[in-house]
Amino acid sequence: MRRLKLALPFLVLAGLGVIAWPRAGGKADDELVLVSPHWEGIREEFTWAFEEHWKARTGRTVRLAWLDLGGTSKCIRYIRSTKPGGTSADVIFGGGTDSYMALAGDGFLQPIEVPAETIAAFPEKLGGFPLRDAQNHWFSACLSTFGISYNRPVLAKLGLPEPREWEDLADPRFFNWVGSGEPRSSGTVHMTYELFLQSGGWDAGWAAIVKMAGNVRTFTEGGNGIPRDVAMGQFAAGGAIDFYALEKVIRLGPEAMGFAAPARLPVVNGDPVAVLAGAPHRPVAEAFVAFVLSAEGQRLWFARPGTSGGPRTSALGRLPVRPELYRTGGEELARLDPFKLEGLGRYDFKKSSRRWRALDDLLGAALIDSHDELRAAWKALIDAGLPSEGLAEFGAPPCSEEEFLALADRLWNDKKALDSDRNAQIALWGKWARDKYSGIRKRYGK
Repeated sequence: MRRLKLALPFLVLAGLGVIAWPRAGGKADDELVLVSPHWEGIREEFTWAFEEHWKARTGRTVRLAWLDLGGTSKCIRYIRSTKPGGTSADVIFGGGTDSYMALAGDGFLQPIEVPAETIAAFPEKLGGFPLRDAQNHWFSACLSTFGISYNRPVLAKLGLPEPREWEDLADPRFFNWVGSGEPRSSGTVHMTYELFLQSGGWDAGWAAIVKMAGNVRTFTEGGNGIPRDVAMGQFAAGGAIDFYALEKVIRLGPEAMGFAAPARLPVVNGDPVAVLAGAPHRPVAEAFVAFVLSAEGQRLWFARPGTSGGPRTSALGRLPVRPELYRTGGEELARLDPFKLEGLGRYDFKKSSRRWRALDDLLGAALIDSHDELRAAWKALIDAGLPSEGLAEFGAPPCSEEEFLALADRLWNDKKALDSDRNAQIALWGKWARDKYSGIRKRYGK
């Protein structure tokens, strides 16, 4: 794999056509530039597989360069730092469906042509969850579930129950033992907080979010490292995407690690791929998307390394998006078939997409930038016996859900909105949070 790793300010220059290509490997006949939050193993396996596929199909060589920006949110911010059609990248590969819906709506994605048999191979929706865009702006490349990673020995030592639902992470007994990534830099972590809001409703969900944030010892840069930190015993539990959590269960054993997919709001989310508007290498980009969606490309997600048609060195451990592969991919894959799950369809992707950026900024102001004050207030309430009035004040959101959605539309979704007005609202949220937490600590603290 050839990776392009540059600081964000220099990447913004890519919109002006300035890209420093890696020197290794010499010049290829064709090029493809990808923005991706995927980890290195996925990048390596799809690089060599597509290079061979392109060579067999066209007789030409292709060179893949990956812009290494970090998590999903950072990749999205890079794309949005340019006007639609203004980036020199070709493909965005990986991240949550919500982000792709928003990018498509704002003109950042290019409708693409893929073989009709490929489109027919998987449904448009799974239990109400979209798997592809109706206008072919994006396609889910694989599937993911969200849940809770936990360390069984740590829980036993602390006398804590194994968490099953999102609200369990808000239990005051978990104070200082919950791990969380930064929702502003990780789409996976953002989804976890959105799940709180949708599983409990806006008011109850916000109260649970604030309590869980009070239990969080520290917010890490991304969400991918939470299962690792849980496995090391730094945290007892934390929200995680399935493949990161299950890798630890497989490697360390079920007696050491566990993973729970909350039954109250089961979520299967697509992990899409799309061609960016104005892609300079569009034919190669469309061929890459078609390859990822083909049976050949889909086998890379679940096949064991070294097997025929599988990855070379890295077990990717992802769920394919083509239903027929669960019937032909072996007994192990068949047991994980998400197309047989019940209770799906209650997650509102349109609402999540509508308020994604506004919620990022609210979470940042009210939970993360004010985290020291929040934790001090939560500890004071715990020590005071969790008084009902204090808990009600602590868990109250800054506004109603209807008011928040209106703010999101006016200041975040309206292209005419001023940055100064948006920043002023974020500052108001931050002051509101700090004042509230400080007041609670003074009234109930020892």
